Amino acid sequence: VVIGLIAKRIGIAKRYAAYVIATNWGSALISWIFAPITLLQLFFPGRTDVATLFAFIMFGISVVLSYRLTFIALQRPHAYAAPFFACIFFGSLFLTVLLQNLLGIGFEPHAY
Repeated sequence: VVIGLIAKRIGIAKRYAAYVIATNWGSALISWIFAPITLLQLFFPGRTDVATLFAFIMFGISVVLSYRLTFIALQRPHAYAAPFFACIFFGSLFLTVLLQNLLGIGFEPHAY
């Protein structure tokens, strides 16, 4: 929502709709990347070390694919797309951690 309000000021007003649509579809596809990790944890609950390693690898791949999607959707040079993506990425991590702390939502690793 904030990006939509400042889209004209940061020069992405013409590409904002394409960016929103691309990131929505991209996040839907990227979420399927993590499905094998869930299946691994379901069928082999004692192998959390393998699942964790696999999750880190998939997370790295999803970050790279998300950046590529942002770069293509905005149709801007890397000098513009990289800081934009970094702000979006770290902003979403910060907001997630902030809301988890405010709402008391946590993940206990030994809960399952």
